[in-house]
Amino acid sequence: MSRIWLVSITAIAIAFSFVNSAEAEDITTKKLLIKDNTNVAKRQVQVQSKDVGVTLAEADDPSLLGAAVHLYSATDDYCVILPAGPDWSTNGKKWKYKNRTTKNKAQVGDGKLRVKIKSGVTYSLIDNGVQGVVDTQVQFGAGTRYCMRCTGNKKDESTKFQAKDCAAVPCGAEPTICDSTVTTTTTTTSTTTTTLDPACPTGDFLDVASAPGAGGTYPDPTLSVSCTATDVIVTSNGIPHYTYIATTPHPLSAQSHVFTFTRTPTIAASTTDIPCLGTIGVSINGIPTYGPNEGPIPDPYGDPIANVTLHECMGHTGGNEDYHYHALLQKCLSVSGLVAEPWLNADPPSNVASSIVGYASDGFPVYGPYGCDDGVCTTVIEYLSSWDATGYESVDCTSSLDCSADYECALAMISGVRKLACVAKDYAWDNNAYSAKAGTEFLDECNGHVGPLGDYHYHATETFPYILGCFTGTPSADVMGGQCPPGP
Repeated sequence: MSRIWLVSITAIAIAFSFVNSAEAEDITTKKLLIKDNTNVAKRQVQVQSKDVGVTLAEADDPSLLGAAVHLYSATDDYCVILPAGPDWSTNGKKWKYKNRTTKNKAQVGDGKLRVKIKSGVTYSLIDNGVQGVVDTQVQFGAGTRYCMRCTGNKKDESTKFQAKDCAAVPCGAEPTICDSTVTTTTTTTSTTTTTLDPACPTGDFLDVASAPGAGGTYPDPTLSVSCTATDVIVTSNGIPHYTYIATTPHPLSAQSHVFTFTRTPTIAASTTDIPCLGTIGVSINGIPTYGPNEGPIPDPYGDPIANVTLHECMGHTGGNEDYHYHALLQKCLSVSGLVAEPWLNADPPSNVASSIVGYASDGFPVYGPYGCDDGVCTTVIEYLSSWDATGYESVDCTSSLDCSADYECALAMISGVRKLACVAKDYAWDNNAYSAKAGTEFLDECNGHVGPLGDYHYHATETFPYILGCFTGTPSADVMGGQCPPGP
């Protein structure tokens, strides 16, 4: 089951400043097609109507207000916002939307309505088998909202829902707001999402309220996400959604986290150092993310992953009794990971592009390690860090017993090749160095790249720096601190 806001929502409460109060106009459906595939790049949604009730005059001006496409059934809730802007054009007879990066298209004119979504579709058929009835509501700008209701009269199975020539009947009530003209403030417990166009990414965050929580007498995890016109605001109490296991002397306590980052990140003229100590972003369960080093004791500014100070989901508590991550593990940060011990789950398949696991403080998303190598995702590859370990003692260790006292056996990049090596316990930044490498699988200094669809994003990697090596965009003003001090 996939409950989706922009892609997936299970429970949502929304306060809004404006919603078109008119009821939807019921129109006939010429075609409704939903294709599912384990390869997300091969999924798509198509909606078409030739109803005479559709008119250009009722379409308002989507170049100023965008358009909303809302598909929902008893099990799924999928909202796509096609934003205002230059991708819209009109010849006086119809409005057309075409985005060359996402390949998403829409069109409305007298007696004709068409929508085709080819990028980022996450409406799920595979997990339900059949859909039964699917409702579609489409609205261009603040104009008439059209309702189309269909059963799978041509095909209703785990990979395809297809309907043709559906009669004009009322849609069921919309489970969530899907409106391109609305400024929303959203409190959400939600599952994974892919943002097709700039929008409030509420659905990217997990439904932590449905998870078992840290256990014992710890409070339940809380998480909410809201958007202003310019920023995303994430608040949480910092309690993990899974069983807490202590790995440091510091206790776990609820926090009052507030993370703010821009909705429209851009690549800055120059990169910015991440702070030596402190927050560099937030994961999709509301836990803060930190850089690839610890504090001054016991192993000064050492690598916490190599020094094995982390829980299996790559987090631990710090001196402020706050739980945080130094790396991001996809199986702990997914819908299937909303269990007591997600680290026992199977690793995600290497032939499926990873979902978003967090956001950096500059607003760019952080994906898991796997991603598409081309625009149609015919090939999925694992993205790798371009940072090489320099302060290592030896390679091909089998355990830390093979290393001397100041070294640990850990996975590291050695001249562009992942190997187990005896790496230095302290001063992680002094003992790793960025070196640009050939090959699309290698990331930049900040641990990100411009993907095949033209969007910049980061990837979580198995080796240093794990999440970020620097900020590619401009971090939010609340990011404090500079580089770690050098070693002796």
